[in-house]
Amino acid sequence: MKRLLLIIGVICAIGANAASLPSWATGTFKGTVKNWCYVYDDPHDVGPWYGKASFTVSADGNMSGEIKLDDLHMYPTGNYTVESVSDGEVRMVHEFAEDYRKTDESELGIQYGHAKICIRNSAGKVSLEYSDDDERYADILDKCPIDGVLEKTGSTASIPAEWQKARTLNGVATRALPNPYVGTFTVKCSKAKKDGTARISAVYTPFSGKKATYRAQTVDVTGGAVIVSWDGLKVTIDGDGFSGDEGLPGGLGVSSADIGGDWAKSAATVSVVVDDVFGAEVLTDLLPNEEQAAVNGGKWAFAKAASVKWAKPKKGVALTDLPIYDEASGKGLIIDTAKSKTNLSG
Repeated sequence: MKRLLLIIGVICAIGANAASLPSWATGTFKGTVKNWCYVYDDPHDVGPWYGKASFTVSADGNMSGEIKLDDLHMYPTGNYTVESVSDGEVRMVHEFAEDYRKTDESELGIQYGHAKICIRNSAGKVSLEYSDDDERYADILDKCPIDGVLEKTGSTASIPAEWQKARTLNGVATRALPNPYVGTFTVKCSKAKKDGTARISAVYTPFSGKKATYRAQTVDVTGGAVIVSWDGLKVTIDGDGFSGDEGLPGGLGVSSADIGGDWAKSAATVSVVVDDVFGAEVLTDLLPNEEQAAVNGGKWAFAKAASVKWAKPKKGVALTDLPIYDEASGKGLIIDTAKSKTNLSG
């Protein structure tokens, strides 16, 4: 009866060690493996033979599952070593049991070998490489290497609920100033793909100046909370909240906040507090104090802006009639509120 000769390793217990794998390295991996073994009763009949493999990797590095090659099954025993864990790669050595599912007494039963497991994360694509470990563990028969690349399977069941839909998170931007609020900050999160990745972008809209757009980045979200970095601005997104900063004195800081929404009232009135910090006379009449806005389509609508300019008065208007003037230049502050342009502050 024909049978495949697989690597038969010297039985050696590998003690499982405490480890914490990144979330992208955990989950279920499926794919095809190939075996280059000679058929036992015909040395000229050469492979490869192909089989199917399915492994589930847990957070501590332990693996379950099996490889199926015809009537042969291989499965991890739970003895393993996590050799290294980095941002994009996890390396382990696992002991495997080889069960030939013998049909008569001449067939071998359970034997043991060892395999190198390498899980890689490249641009959000996660794969598991399986290969026999011939370097450190002596094999009785070194003629039947098995190797293959398995892809991580994705499902919404392994993706946190908050990442199973697209959402926009609103917040504020601050700096270390007497009045810390300098603008709004909006984070846009896409719905996670089956591979557990999502696209995250942001927009900073200052109260003065041009808005800044932070380009979308692809991030693994299977662990729930994620960290995104944009040009020194590091933002942590956890659930429906976020926070972060540039890590510099006086740098930008952002945090989620309940902003915007419908204005329930029919009008709004602006109030202004003038601190004694200008070092010069303040034209309080031109400030928007007590300026009233009507609510129109969810927005505040103010009266038309008055014309305020520093210029020479028209003929018939005395320079001294202006609120502020300069005799040397013949110019003064001219305020024109004609045609219902009564909004002095603009």
